[in-house]
Amino acid sequence: MSRNDTNKENLDTKRKKLQFKLAVSDFYANYMKEWMHLYRSWAQLPIHFQLVYLGIVEQEYKEHLIQIINNEGIISSQGALDLIFIDFEKDVLNDLQLNYPSKNLLSYNPDLKSIGNYYIEPSNILKYFEDKELTHISVYLLYTRYAPVIRLPLHEFILNYGIFKVDDYYDDILVFPADYSWLLFCSSDDEWSFGFK
Repeated sequence: MSRNDTNKENLDTKRKKLQFKLAVSDFYANYMKEWMHLYRSWAQLPIHFQLVYLGIVEQEYKEHLIQIINNEGIISSQGALDLIFIDFEKDVLNDLQLNYPSKNLLSYNPDLKSIGNYYIEPSNILKYFEDKELTHISVYLLYTRYAPVIRLPLHEFILNYGIFKVDDYYDDILVFPADYSWLLFCSSDDEWSFGFK
């Protein structure tokens, strides 16, 4: 192999490494960073919730993503190691979309019955779920944009909706039990929809 070929191969390897690092950094910036700062503020509040996972990524992303998260100092590298999965079978958003297909091709918008909008009081929403005897069950909460998933009691989410709401025009909240038997969809314009499978 000539010197030119070796230089070209070295440059190609460096370019691929740089592209990879940029791809992982972009994933963090677009799908985790803002959420991680929200998470830090939630952790200071008397809300009972558990972090289920930070994200599900390809194996080669994992180590570099953990370094980025560790540099942010919001969660320990061991915590990140335990909560970055490579098993795509654990992707609850994908499973949710299979159980509740979207009626819109451009964004996830499941076909559910409206139960109120931003004028409705949390106490009225809570009453709606109390009548169905669902308020104290544990549910998953995730956003249509952000990768992490948390688990908490449904009543904790409803009573603290203003805290979990992201001030962003395209961040919807999805809330559902582990068996996917029903879905609560809170749109970015504060429309609340609900339906059983």
